[in-house]
Formats: sequence, C-alpha cells, structure tokens
Amino acid sequence: NPSQAFTDQQVLLLGLGSTLGIVVQTAVLIPSLRATGLTFRPRFDLRGQGLGETFHLAKWMLGYVLLTTLGQVVVTNLLSTATAQQAGPGAGLTSYSTAYLVWILPHSLLTVALATAMLPSASRLAAAHDLGGVAAETMRTMRLALTFLVPAAVAFLVLGLPFMRIAFGHGANADTWPFLGWTLMAFALGLVPYTIQYVYLRGFYALENTRTPFLLQAAITAANIVAAFIAANVSDDPTTVAPRLALAYAFSYLVGAWLTHVTLRKQLPTLSAAPLVRLLTQLFLAVLPGAIVGGAVSWWTRDASLLVTLAGLAGSVVVAGAAFFGMARLMHIPEATQLLAILSRRSGVAPDATGDAHPEDAE
Repeated sequence: NPSQAFTDQQVLLLGLGSTLGIVVQTAVLIPSLRATGLTFRPRFDLRGQGLGETFHLAKWMLGYVLLTTLGQVVVTNLLSTATAQQAGPGAGLTSYSTAYLVWILPHSLLTVALATAMLPSASRLAAAHDLGGVAAETMRTMRLALTFLVPAAVAFLVLGLPFMRIAFGHGANADTWPFLGWTLMAFALGLVPYTIQYVYLRGFYALENTRTPFLLQAAITAANIVAAFIAANVSDDPTTVAPRLALAYAFSYLVGAWLTHVTLRKQLPTLSAAPLVRLLTQLFLAVLPGAIVGGAVSWWTRDASLLVTLAGLAGSVVVAGAAFFGMARLMHIPEATQLLAILSRRSGVAPDATGDAHPEDAE
C-alpha cells in the first residue's frame, strides 16, 4: 500500500542495495584505471602533502552539507505532517520529492557537467592571479547553462501538468498527479536562480574559498526555513502544501542567487550582472512563442484522453524547441547555436555553418 511507510526490512534493502551499487560502480573502474598505468599502494608519509589546507577547505564543505540537510529535515517534517493530515497518498511528501527529482534532472544533465569542466580552468586562472579570467570563465559557463535551463524551466512551468499526467497519472497516482504537476510548476520558478547560485559557487571554489559558500548557504537555508513555515501555515489545505513549500524553496534560491552575485563580485570586480540580465531577457523572449503554444496545448488537453495528452505534449516540445532555436538565431544568442551544434553532433546531423557563435556577443 503506497500510503504506508516502508518497513525496517524494506529500508535496509534499499540502503544496502544503494551501497552495493556504489561499490560495483567503483570496482568496475579499477581495471580501466590500471590500464592507464595508475597503480594503488598505501602511503603513510602524509606530512607536506597539503592535507592541512585540504582539511581546512573541507570543514566548510561539511558545514555546507549539514546546513542543506537541516533545511531538508525541516521541510520533510512539514510535509510529513501534511501527509498525515490528508486521506490518501500523493499530496505531501511524495509530491514534493517526486517533483524535485524531475525538476533537478536538467540541472544534473548539463549544469553539473559544465561546472565540473569549468573548475580546473578557473582554478588555474585563479592560481595565476587572473581574476578577470576567472570572472570570464564563470560567466561563460553561466551563459551555456542558462541557455539550456531557461527553456527547461519554462517547459516545466507550462507543461508541468500534462507531463506529470503522462509520467505518473497511473495506478496509485491516478488521482494525485495534479499535486505532482503543481509542485513541479512551483519548483520551475527556482530553476534559474538555483543554476545561477550553483555556477557562482564554483567561482568561489576556484578561489579556494569554501567559507563564503558556507555562510551563503546559511542565509539560503534560513530563508527557506522561514518561507517554508509561512507557506505551510498560510492555508489549512494539506493538498496544496507541497506546491507552497516548493515556492518557498524557489524563493530561497532567488535570494541566494542575488546574495551570491553581490558577494562574488567583491572578489571578482569585473563580474557584471548586466550581461547576465541581458542574456536572461533574450532567452525569455526567445522561449516565449513556444511557451504560448505549450500553455495553449496544456489548457486544451486538460480533460482529454491520455493518448491525446501525450500527442499534445510531444507536439508542443517539438514546436517550442524549433521556435526557441529560431528565435535565438534571430536574436544572435551564440550559446543557443553551440547547444544546437552539440545536439546535432550527437544525432549525427551536421550543424548549419552559418550558425557560428559570435565572440563579440559572449560576455
């Protein structure tokens, strides 16, 4: 029964299974690492290896994780209370957790990869005391990430309901998928601020500054907790608590993105908000025609059959994607052309030679 909590045996199975999966993932890498000539042997001469500085940086990272966990515990308790108050599963913790996993997927697919690739080069620039280069590398990564994440956020906002109906509107969730849809739409408002804050943090890490991200996360966690308590108590309806708490989460990262930019600019004076605001404006204008189409289709198919909803969703994605890339080319957004080139190479289609990026447009 999905409304019942997991038993101790089920929790143990999930925990051991996840741990075993990680062990297997690690073990399969060992032969490949050995093939590259990398060998493993224990070392005990730790003095002079730079571990003191590593531990100094790591302690703030540990505090960062603990702060994030604290926010999650508070939100989980609020959601669990709401779930206990309502009859049937889906409106509280389940909706929030499921919508969050869908919402974080675009970020995990692209932003994490871009930020991981950015950090070594930004760190080398920081080591060479090239703060202008660190700022430029940070902004370059930001532009690439947002070119993908802005359309994703708008897609979640206008197509959240039909998507959740297709993905989860079956079986035990046949009557509760709207809660998932509204929660995903609320989370969508925080995707862009979350991305901005995430990439900016890599600027701090390149500067070997982990203390400031900890303090920034303290502010974000405090904002999330305060906003979550307000959102949880603004209404007695337990079926809307998940979207309300998702809005609180989005709000906290809106605050966090602003604070992080202001703080990072003190260390990177050439980091300007103007190019970022201009890019966001261009991206929202480029995605607007597709958003109108998607919103109209979502409205027209709200009471249609599952098959019609699926067809409408697929058609909306295709039309909106074509409209976005067309508008982006007309507006000379070079990162959109780069993204299209990446997608074209992966699909085996050669990109249009006229779509080269314009270096003068890249801030």
